[in-house]
Amino acid sequence: FEFTVSIMRGDRYEIRSTLRAGRVPSNPRS
Repeated sequence: FEFTVSIMRGDRYEIRSTLRAGRVPSNPRS
């Protein structure tokens, strides 16, 4: 759920959710 929302929100949120989950973002966007 977090991953889907993060992607819809933006890559910035995705990185945050990934850091919380303790996993590396599959698509790291700078």
